[in-house]
Amino acid sequence: YLVGAGNPAPYKNVLANNTFSRGINFASATTYLTMISATNSNWNIFHNSYNLNNNNSNAYGLYVSFGANNTIKNNIFACTNTNGTLHYPLYISSSTYVDSMNYNIFYNVASSNLAYMAGANWTQANLGTAWPTGLGVNSKYANPGFVSTSNLHVNSSFICSGIAPNVGITTDMDNQSRGGTTTIGADEATAVTNDLGIDSLLSPATLSITPGVMDIRVRVRNTGSNSLISGNVNLVLNGTPTTLPLPGTLAPCDTVTITFPAQTFIAGFNTMLIYTSAPNASADNNTSNDSLYNLYCSSIAGTFTIDKTSPIVPTNFPSIASAINAIYSCGISGPVTFNILSGTGPYNEQNIFNGVVPGSSPTNTITIDGGATKETVQFQGPSQGSAHVFRLIGAKWITLKNM
Repeated sequence: YLVGAGNPAPYKNVLANNTFSRGINFASATTYLTMISATNSNWNIFHNSYNLNNNNSNAYGLYVSFGANNTIKNNIFACTNTNGTLHYPLYISSSTYVDSMNYNIFYNVASSNLAYMAGANWTQANLGTAWPTGLGVNSKYANPGFVSTSNLHVNSSFICSGIAPNVGITTDMDNQSRGGTTTIGADEATAVTNDLGIDSLLSPATLSITPGVMDIRVRVRNTGSNSLISGNVNLVLNGTPTTLPLPGTLAPCDTVTITFPAQTFIAGFNTMLIYTSAPNASADNNTSNDSLYNLYCSSIAGTFTIDKTSPIVPTNFPSIASAINAIYSCGISGPVTFNILSGTGPYNEQNIFNGVVPGSSPTNTITIDGGATKETVQFQGPSQGSAHVFRLIGAKWITLKNM
């Protein structure tokens, strides 16, 4: 919390190589990771990593509420809490408080909110536009791949999306040297040699699908330092495996789209795993970006199991949360019952029914049943207001029993 800590021009204070994260709730409704307020001018805010990961109603990473001639470059502003729909990684009360902004990485898994400035909510549409119209010509939206919600070291693959010209910070938070081109954020990433990773899934575009035949398209990226002359991209759809090779040499940080043609999606649930293997006929030096798993579905009805000791298959879910996510994503066309398999508890999770499940009605109901063994579902929240195991918000036609 910086109050009255500004410097007279042309001198500038520096806030650099720090990590700021919050995974608990404060008693107040609002969280600030860093606040610049009250006559704070002439700050260089360089190479910091912010991660919002708490359940407060409102939360902000860097909050600039006063000052002038403040420069914001080469930082990561992230929100990795899926419940943080009112979280803003960056909040600036007025554009006059910041003289320059560029080369920052933004990421938010909960909403489109990336920054808030003078009454306007800025999203990915403002990226690639010069400050103060946007968030900077060279600012990007990318997943930094933090080691954890509180350990903000980045994955080696971040080197392909998170690099920028050095702004005079010669080392990172671990005293590792930074070069003329350096990693955005507090941690200097180090590339590994052979790393073929999943960049993004191009199709199907949604988790709700119509049964039938369609292509599956995935973009893969070489996030290692070696050019890749070989490697495999593997698909397992509903248990059926298919392997395709890289179509040619892939230079470092380049991408290529792989198409698995004419794949059959059935009615109900479809499980899909895509993973890479054998870059340059060797072991992958970074396995954290190798796989992508999705559950696709048309509207569902019938009886399913919840068994955390078994993987997701069309008839089983490994958690209550995954079952709830499925019915909201897919909708239902008849009564649905999820039976928690005997002896598989306790289930340590927090679950929310948020709104009416698509297709549900007085006859199309949803039941979660702990069975004769009354399986345990438990969760210990950080505060009384967030310690629920199940929370129903505007939900209807839900039965929770025998737990």
